[in-house]
Amino acid sequence: MGIGIGHGKVIRVHLRDLRFSPLRSRRADSGAETGYASGSGTHEGIRAKIPAMKVDVRHVDDVIIVDLEGRLVMGVGDELLRDVMNELVAEDWKKILLNLRKVTIIDSSGIGEVVSSWKLAKRFGGTVKLLRPGPQIQRTLLLTQLLPLLEIFDDEDEAVASFQTA
Repeated sequence: MGIGIGHGKVIRVHLRDLRFSPLRSRRADSGAETGYASGSGTHEGIRAKIPAMKVDVRHVDDVIIVDLEGRLVMGVGDELLRDVMNELVAEDWKKILLNLRKVTIIDSSGIGEVVSSWKLAKRFGGTVKLLRPGPQIQRTLLLTQLLPLLEIFDDEDEAVASFQTA
């Protein structure tokens, strides 16, 4: 089973939901509103906690909107984004909008996964666009010279409409 986007359905996914079974079905009642993914580091026997990357997947018409929240970094958000994108492409969704409004930080792995998502969608006839990256994220995208490749929008309605004219 995949993400299984239904009419008006929002799916919430946490990194911890994917830890051992990356392609299992995600349910909205999986406890995604709270919790942390366990970190690998310890300090004097105390397990460190890293805020989990949260993902809400919803759709407007035939456009899938992936709302990301948290840290899009190696081992936290990059794997989750990869799994979500693989399932969306496998389910033949062609118009994907990554909402980066609540992404607090992105590293090279996160950037790499955004590029991989764009390439994967393009390979299967799809399109990936970005919505509302914060100033720090936008600066990172500019420094890595990704802005010419990726369309960025500040308004969700405008972004959704752009898929219809493309």
